[in-house]
Amino acid sequence: AQSGGRTAPLAARNKFHVGGMASAELAGYLESAKEVALEAGRMIREAHEARERGESEALSHGNVKDNQTFAGERQVDLVTATDKACEDHIISTLKQRYPAHVFIGEESSATAQGPLILGAAPTWIIDPLDGTTNFVHGYPLVTVSIGLAVQGELVLGVIYNPIL
Repeated sequence: AQSGGRTAPLAARNKFHVGGMASAELAGYLESAKEVALEAGRMIREAHEARERGESEALSHGNVKDNQTFAGERQVDLVTATDKACEDHIISTLKQRYPAHVFIGEESSATAQGPLILGAAPTWIIDPLDGTTNFVHGYPLVTVSIGLAVQGELVLGVIYNPIL
């Protein structure tokens, strides 16, 4: 943007806001999300490759959780050591950077009491290994999925397939 033939300072030009946040702040969150997605992706890729070499059954075979859904039906959910390790890494890294933020992880939220509600606080929504069934069977269609909601509205997301 120009004012009287001069270029306005970046801070003055950068007035895009989402959920009360400036785009520069969101860009920082996006970089953090990309960084931890790549790190978790490395963990998934290493576990996948170890499984292919026959070196690590513990990381690739799921544990079955038998849950009852709200309709009273039974559901089976595969959870692997890799799921948990990736979620722990993502949440601990982001929590260290953003201690006032809220975190909803697929694995850790399974133990939450009551419904999960998106409030006004920035809330990270994390599926550390989306496609666990594919992962357990050695198929490469898996992703790390990380989103950020602010004031109940999704403002950014990162989806990364570390195997393809």
